[in-house]
Amino acid sequence: MDRIHIEKGSVQETLIIPLYGRKLCAEQFPTLYQDEYAARICQSIDYDFSKIEAKKNNAMYQFGGLEGAMREKDMIWEITDYLKDHPKTAVINLGCGLNMTGRMADNGTCHICNLDFPDVIKSILTANEKWSKGAVISLFTPFFSAPVGRSEALWSCTPCRL
Repeated sequence: MDRIHIEKGSVQETLIIPLYGRKLCAEQFPTLYQDEYAARICQSIDYDFSKIEAKKNNAMYQFGGLEGAMREKDMIWEITDYLKDHPKTAVINLGCGLNMTGRMADNGTCHICNLDFPDVIKSILTANEKWSKGAVISLFTPFFSAPVGRSEALWSCTPCRL
C-alpha cells in the first residue's frame, strides 16, 4: 500500500489530530464509539504520530478525542435522520477530511460525495479500497463536473481548524 506523506505545518496536518482522536476514542471507549476506518486511515499515512501518541493517556487529550468523535457521530445521526425522509438525496461532504462520515451514514440509496484536497481524497481511497459507492472528488474539480446527479442534496460541512 502506498502511504500518503503529510507535511509538517501543512493544511492537511490539521486533519491528523481529529483523525487520531477518533482512533484513540475507538480504542479507549469502544462501547461509546466505533470507527473501524480511523485506524486504517492512520496506517495509510506517512506521518510521525509519536508526539500525539505520547499524549494518549492525558485526560484532557482523551476528552478532546471523545469530543471530536462525538461531533462526527452527531453529524452521522443528523444525516441518517434526514435520509429517512429523503432516502435518495445526494449527501455532499465539503472538506470531508480524513473521515468516513458519508459511508457510516449511507442508507444504500443515497449518493455520497466527499470533497477535499487531492491528497486527502487519495488517503481515503487508499485506506478504503473496497468502497466504490459514491464520489470522492478533489476540491479542485470544477463543481459542475462533479457526478452528483440528484434533485435533492444535503450539504454537510466538516468543521476544520486552519
